[in-house]
Amino acid sequence: MKIISLILIIVGVIWIVLIVIAPLTLEPGTVILGEEGKANYVDYPDLWIHLPLFQRIIYGLGDLICHQKTSRSFIINGNQMPVCARDVGLYLGILIALIPLYIFNIYYTIMYKRFVSKLFGSKSSS
Repeated sequence: MKIISLILIIVGVIWIVLIVIAPLTLEPGTVILGEEGKANYVDYPDLWIHLPLFQRIIYGLGDLICHQKTSRSFIINGNQMPVCARDVGLYLGILIALIPLYIFNIYYTIMYKRFVSKLFGSKSSS
């Protein structure tokens, strides 16, 4: 479980960095989407086709997983982030929760060693 936690932390940090870098590396005012987006649906393929490849991928993934409404999104460098503020908060919250789980190895030491071994461990004589 420690390896899985580490992998999730690394993936989480990479994703957060990518969704911040994407609007920073575009000219200001390039990406402002409006209020018509829907979650789990690609709403803006006509916009992504004109972006450089890196930003196209990040904004395309954001379009697939988020509604991307401007009123609910952070603006960085004059550009809307690839996902809304709620999703940014979810990603940060998950990442912040995973770090202590990795450091203290809660999955293994508390849940497994203390709880599961008492339930299913060897029987002690009374």
